[in-house]
Amino acid sequence: MSAVITGIGSRSSLPLSNPKFRPYLTNTDIQAADECIGSIYGFVLDRGGKIADIELNGKLVAVPFDDIMSARHKIAVVSGRHKTEVVSKVLKNGYINEIITNAETALRLLDLA
Repeated sequence: MSAVITGIGSRSSLPLSNPKFRPYLTNTDIQAADECIGSIYGFVLDRGGKIADIELNGKLVAVPFDDIMSARHKIAVVSGRHKTEVVSKVLKNGYINEIITNAETALRLLDLA
């Protein structure tokens, strides 16, 4: 795989806080919800911006994470000040290496760098 394109979710879009996902969550998942900041490639991220060690991530039907990481171009399309914390951590962790965004989000990311 040479390229992957993804969005990045903020805390408000996490399945951990969506009542429709409740039947799929374990007590461990629910307890970890406060420690999760967003998502990428469908995986929930912990406070450090790493793939969270929760059971819900193991239930995800997706391209294996190692395959995603081997792609030459890991592109995120993202906008919004509310996403800059998670985007900053995703960039630092190397989960993406290219970003498409708007000026406001880009400037906020530069402030966080």
